[in-house]
Amino acid sequence: MSITSIVPPGYWIAGAPVYCQGKEIRNPADKPSLEFLEKQLIEKNELRAKILIRKIIDCPATRELYELANSKNDGPRSTPWKVEFVTRRNGSPNLDLVDNRKGYTLESAKNSRGVCDSIARTIFLNEDLSEEAAFSILVFELTNAIQQDKFKKICDDAFKKKIDRETFVKLHLEVEYEGAKLHHNIITNAIKYYNFSSDVDFYADYAKITFVIYFQMVQSTFHANYYRHAYQKLLEEKKKNEKIISYVDKFIAVACVYLIVAIGNKIFFSETPT
Repeated sequence: MSITSIVPPGYWIAGAPVYCQGKEIRNPADKPSLEFLEKQLIEKNELRAKILIRKIIDCPATRELYELANSKNDGPRSTPWKVEFVTRRNGSPNLDLVDNRKGYTLESAKNSRGVCDSIARTIFLNEDLSEEAAFSILVFELTNAIQQDKFKKICDDAFKKKIDRETFVKLHLEVEYEGAKLHHNIITNAIKYYNFSSDVDFYADYAKITFVIYFQMVQSTFHANYYRHAYQKLLEEKKKNEKIISYVDKFIAVACVYLIVAIGNKIFFSETPT
């Protein structure tokens, strides 16, 4: 039997067979098709995501956090938060998604460890994370998920120009700081429950310092600069909306003038001379 007939369809790219001791083996030039590898990678990451959610639900401390996140925004009818692992393969559909509200793409999830998308109610995790690290980062992103109302208010205030850029950055970092402390409290229980390594208590040090000290540590980092970029994107979006509103207002005003003229002409020409 040819070895090419027992492997999954699409795996081998056909080539001239090679024989060894009278038995046919695959051509050394043969290689897995990109379509097959992409499918295998997606299926693997989907399974990882399902297992990860299951582990979150099985642990009492993290189950409470997950249920709280699911109850936010739309109440009991909310769509449960999902998990997706972001692949490093170029051209992956995941990396083409853009969060226009905050000004970044999911490329940042590939280069960092996680991204919380409140619109899609999805937490994107870097596929290179170990299982324990992915669990820990998911817990942190869930602390962001339960604080979406705070993030939304900050963005709304910035959009209305109630706060400046640096205040916008500081407020976002303060919410995340509170999330980091909550993460520490929850993950210590999960570590005991699953016998994880204490190394995945990534934010343990933040629980020992004040926000003032934390802010001094991170205010010049890439993460803080991301929020500065996000603030600029919000202002650009506001200007765009103002232009649209201005155009619509002018259009309506001109339309009203034409309507008034048209009505006046109709009245004028329909009047019967006395």
